[in-house]
Amino acid sequence: MKKIKKCMRLGSIALALILLIGMMPVVSGFAAGSDDSQIGTLGDGPHTHTYGNPVWAWANYDATATFTCTDPECDDAELGKQVIAATDTFAYTDPTCTEDGYTTYTATAEFNGRTYTTTGDDCLIVVRQNSRLGHNWYPWTAVPGHPEIIERDCARCGEHETHVAYSLEIVVKEGGGQTYTKGTNQPLTIKFEKVDWPDMRNVNVFNLYQNGGIATVTMPDGTKQVLSSGDFTATEGSVDITISASYLENLAAGEYKLTLTFTLGVEEYKLDSASATFTVAEPAPDSDTDSDTDSDTDSDTDSDTDSDTDSDSDTDSDPDSKPDDGGNTPATGDTGLAITLSVIVMMISAFAAVYVLVRRRNLAK
Repeated sequence: MKKIKKCMRLGSIALALILLIGMMPVVSGFAAGSDDSQIGTLGDGPHTHTYGNPVWAWANYDATATFTCTDPECDDAELGKQVIAATDTFAYTDPTCTEDGYTTYTATAEFNGRTYTTTGDDCLIVVRQNSRLGHNWYPWTAVPGHPEIIERDCARCGEHETHVAYSLEIVVKEGGGQTYTKGTNQPLTIKFEKVDWPDMRNVNVFNLYQNGGIATVTMPDGTKQVLSSGDFTATEGSVDITISASYLENLAAGEYKLTLTFTLGVEEYKLDSASATFTVAEPAPDSDTDSDTDSDTDSDTDSDTDSDTDSDSDTDSDPDSKPDDGGNTPATGDTGLAITLSVIVMMISAFAAVYVLVRRRNLAK
């Protein structure tokens, strides 16, 4: 019986020890404060500090976390506000077609047995300026079944675009076929206008030109040259292209072609174009040179003509001169006498013949 009581006493002691050991962490935690509290002082007495989330600060890619007691009456200079150095990590985000690439720095701090980590705006974002890639567009294509609509996709990000392809037709209004003579220093103006299709009545062609129009000159050898802003002016008219005299003076003589191309304001898709020819000519020769040439020519011609005329005059000046025919040609008077005698003989012969016929008839009766 004594042994049983002794064992019970030892068991009670053991149980008491076990309970005491189990209570030690709780007591220790209370003395040190909970995860977000600590025991400090307020005035002359003890005070339990309670902390909220930290305030983060960055300096040269290093972060600190400041924990402040939430009790407005707390005046504990040692524990009322605590600044903890944080550790940081970073991650790089690649640029996209429309966004620059950037590096995100994340800070982590340990306080009162808890781990705090920056999120959202508390992280440090360092942007790599102008690193965006831009779209890599496929060519424009017509939408199946709707040729008036064009579409394209970005090969990099898949973004899709569509535009209405207006039925724009441009023609030369006036000024085609002009000739610029060097030295006149007069600019050359060619007017372009749109055909008034129903879907283009509200479209300002001049605005279309300003948003993507191109003026090109084709040289006599077939090469092309895009006019720079200093070589011409474009005015609203529909569109009047005036080529400067200084540009024309530098062109060689020959025929040229001015082509005006209109676009939608998006690359790689041209709406329409129209062309007009013009000619650059060298100036005519000086009038003094022509006068001298004509004078010399007239002088030579007159001289030759006068010489020939004088020669003919000398030939006709002696009407009695006759060609030498060896004396066989009869004189003019002799020829007339012979003819008269021949006529008289013929008349006598005719009269005699008539007389004979009449005589024979009378004898026959």
